[in-house]
Amino acid sequence: EKGYLYWSADVTPETTPYEAGLGFAVALDKGDFIGREALERNATAPRRKLVGLKFTGMEAPHHGDPIFVGREQVGVVTSGGFGPTLEAPLAMGYVSSDFAAAGTPLRALVRDKPRPVSVTKMPFVPQRYYRGQ
Repeated sequence: EKGYLYWSADVTPETTPYEAGLGFAVALDKGDFIGREALERNATAPRRKLVGLKFTGMEAPHHGDPIFVGREQVGVVTSGGFGPTLEAPLAMGYVSSDFAAAGTPLRALVRDKPRPVSVTKMPFVPQRYYRGQ
């Protein structure tokens, strides 16, 4: 529910920091390094984005479940389960940048059944802790 990323599910060696929402960790102004050109190409317009997904019903999504708009597959669930705080199924997944805006209605196949899903802001549950000085 906090939107923490899982290595090998939400982030893999093929994932760019910009797709995963980790662009803040990339310092393109710090000189030359291996992979710089690839990161620069992807920095302004990643083709896909990691988004939060909120499902209706009670069936929890799983890694690999496809995400659709109409008959076109536009993404895939990377991690998901039941969120006890929100008492709803939640997931994260990569969708085409065209469909990554919060509130976008999508459909996912969960156990081979189409389920309505909407893109939502992450974290699903805002932080409520006090960080001292």
